[in-house]
Amino acid sequence: MALAPGASRYFASTAKALIAGGAVSRTIDPAGAAGFFLTGSVPEPYTIHDAIRLVEAGTYFHVDAQHGRTEAKRHFTIGATFRRANEQRGIARLTEPEIALREHIEESVAHHLVSDVPIGVFLSAGIDSSALTAIASRESAERLRTFTLAFEEFQGGLGDEAPLAERFARETGTMHTTRVVTRDEFRRDLPAIFQAMDQPTIDGVNTWFVSKAVHESSVKVALSGVGGDELFGSYPSFERVPRITRLAHSPFAPIVSAFSRHPKAGWIRPMGGTYAGAYLLHRGLFLPHELPSILGPDAAREGLLRLGIIDLVQGALDPDPETPFGRVATLEASLYMRNQLLRDADWASMAHSVEVRTPFVDTALLRQVAPMLLDRERASKQVLATSLPEWLRHRPKTGFFVPMRDWMNLPPDGTTTRMRSWAKIVWEATKSTES
Repeated sequence: MALAPGASRYFASTAKALIAGGAVSRTIDPAGAAGFFLTGSVPEPYTIHDAIRLVEAGTYFHVDAQHGRTEAKRHFTIGATFRRANEQRGIARLTEPEIALREHIEESVAHHLVSDVPIGVFLSAGIDSSALTAIASRESAERLRTFTLAFEEFQGGLGDEAPLAERFARETGTMHTTRVVTRDEFRRDLPAIFQAMDQPTIDGVNTWFVSKAVHESSVKVALSGVGGDELFGSYPSFERVPRITRLAHSPFAPIVSAFSRHPKAGWIRPMGGTYAGAYLLHRGLFLPHELPSILGPDAAREGLLRLGIIDLVQGALDPDPETPFGRVATLEASLYMRNQLLRDADWASMAHSVEVRTPFVDTALLRQVAPMLLDRERASKQVLATSLPEWLRHRPKTGFFVPMRDWMNLPPDGTTTRMRSWAKIVWEATKSTES
């Protein structure tokens, strides 16, 4: 939900709705702009509009005509959940952790299957969506529909998930659709994508097209595996962020900075000494010193000062989850997943009148399984994999990508460089849709 703080009677589910009403200023907020270029999305509570703020997840407040808006109060934090989980470690359980973990996941999937219309599943060839499909197929009273994207640019390569997804769908017994997306279709849809994008983001195109495929099949509800990587610790950040933090405090940091060709290496000691700084260094799109060349010196200075990005990231760790796994899981879920993945899933699916449900993103599930995740850490994902055929269990993780480099003629030298170029395109396009 977006709110215009200076005129608390204005609120809507999107910032664009407030702007369209004509009573809220369109002035760009330098803090929101800085947040976008630093992280690839606009972090809560900011938007790209100075007059609009987002209601942060896990908070509530009251608004009335006499007193206006009360101070926001927080009723749920992921950090506190992992902290309690750490305190509960070692408590005797009647059920084996693997069995209990699997049962809790199945219960969440079953809960998200409750519907009076047919349900689909976004199916890639990864563990999360495949396990979700397998569980949902067992729990559902009706035959599921599954949907996979395919691209000519990936055909025959590691990024081509269609053949494995089709094989898994056949073995699972779902009604499967492989939707081929071409460069021409992307170009035609691009104006609509930017128009639907409430806040600038470097992601969401993949969800746009898979949601489009679901809509074309007259399916109204779809399950997504979003949240599995955050829950089960399968991002590289779960190893790299603690490693960066340790390195920043070691005598080898200057040596690594001097001899590494990585553009972020020189910032290990200045930024990487805390989990917040190390996470931003790992996940960050641009670094703070690069923003003046993008936004201009004055806007960058003001934006960085108002944003306070390190404090904002550190705020996700209050209270401290107390373990390396818990800290990274909290940062990934509170920042990347919340500000980018979930928000992108929302606008990209609703543009096609599709409701996306995320069984792995569930507060009840997190409370139940967090102690088990801390005990097992990265091995937890193998609980999901046990429901899959052997030929799919050990497939390398590839992510849910679209061939943006080929479609937009972006620089070929590395994913980060391509996404930086894409971010500048998105920024200019989304700014123009607001004017």
